[in-house]
Amino acid sequence: MREEWSLLLDVYGELLSPCQREAFRLHYEEDLSWTEVGQSLGTTRQAAQDAASRAAVRLRRLEAVVGAIAQELAHRRALADMLTLLEEPGGPERVREEIRRLLAEDTRV
Repeated sequence: MREEWSLLLDVYGELLSPCQREAFRLHYEEDLSWTEVGQSLGTTRQAAQDAASRAAVRLRRLEAVVGAIAQELAHRRALADMLTLLEEPGGPERVREEIRRLLAEDTRV
């Protein structure tokens, strides 16, 4: 879960308020307690937790609309599958076919 939060923050973090971004980062990436996050931000534990909670909701909504992380993870899975295929008999031709299929699906190309 922390890896997912980190990816969301990397991709969409600049769209959060500075307070939300920092509260979220300190708790989910630096593993600080809510009390420590509040102290670091000069606010209360509850205010820090509320800011990070609002950030989490916003990050999830952004990913639901944009889907950048889901697409990246799908591409990574496809690459891993292709590496596996390369080890099998007839693998290089199957990899070429898979690449052609992915390119045909990808509207960005």
